[in-house]
Amino acid sequence: LYLRPRLHSYRRGLDLLGPCRGRLILDIGCGYGYFLDLAQKDGWSVAGFEPAPAVRRKALSSVASTIEPTLEKALDGRTPDTITLWDSLEHTMDPRVELAKAFELLPPEGALVARVPDGRVFDRLDADLRPRFLGPAYVKFAHPTNPEEHPHHFTPESMSRLAAEAGFEVAGFDESGFDERVVSSRTRYDAAVRRWLHRRGSKLPYEFTMLLRRPAGSSD
Repeated sequence: LYLRPRLHSYRRGLDLLGPCRGRLILDIGCGYGYFLDLAQKDGWSVAGFEPAPAVRRKALSSVASTIEPTLEKALDGRTPDTITLWDSLEHTMDPRVELAKAFELLPPEGALVARVPDGRVFDRLDADLRPRFLGPAYVKFAHPTNPEEHPHHFTPESMSRLAAEAGFEVAGFDESGFDERVVSSRTRYDAAVRRWLHRRGSKLPYEFTMLLRRPAGSSD
């Protein structure tokens, strides 16, 4: 239920980047390695940083050897051409710090792909979701903003400002399609309710992916 829409998101992110030409991609917070597996099949050299030991132990066999508990071990002295942050920034206490770290790791013209939940949903609930009482249920059970667990929410405008503060230039943008909406549940009834909420909120912003580049003339 969770993986299929996520693979759609990963594919769209790789499409934003274009041909890999053997470049190195670093996935920060890579989880079990599903994005790394897809990128590797596309011809990328891959490296993954995942701090959770239990997750690393269950990583996909095809990329398990490329996933390490620290950035230093993951890169092993190499410089990544691209860094990916899939559903990570909203979990950090200071996204400015994380973007600045990514900027320092990348070479000039290096790329960063970040996907985050779309905070514009809060401004659109009353206009696009009827009846109005469905709004809290939709945000709690169907939308990834997850106000109870995420310290930060982002809009394309706020992400662009944060990126500029870190030194990046916005080079691409993609709003998630309906096929990327996750129905994560434990029972069939729960899944049916979440699917119904997704249909009712199909016009609402869900997630977006932003492609950032370190300018060609930039230096540390």
